[in-house]
Amino acid sequence: MKNFYIQYGTDVAERFLKQKGYTIINKNFICNLGKIDLVAEKETILFFIKVKVKSNNIIENNKDKNNQKKDYLGDTIKYYLQINQWEKRLFKYDLIEIYLEKGLARVNQIV
Repeated sequence: MKNFYIQYGTDVAERFLKQKGYTIINKNFICNLGKIDLVAEKETILFFIKVKVKSNNIIENNKDKNNQKKDYLGDTIKYYLQINQWEKRLFKYDLIEIYLEKGLARVNQIV
């Protein structure tokens, strides 16, 4: 059931970004170094986006685990840029939180 919420949250985040003028380049990029939920582009800047889904039914990650994820995400981003020959592209790391409550999704983008 947790995977359903994660996939649903990623889909909600993708629709949110498209409405804001972003182009989605990649979804659920996975390699040995880690996973990037969404890669988007807007005005020539790449955005590497972590999606967090929060609900009463899902146990939230603790701070230590979040810091560990951010560390390996940096290596994953470097690898993604390298394999696409985009080392010189400007990029940002964003977090999108999806709050699920009573069948509704509320989106919070942290830039």
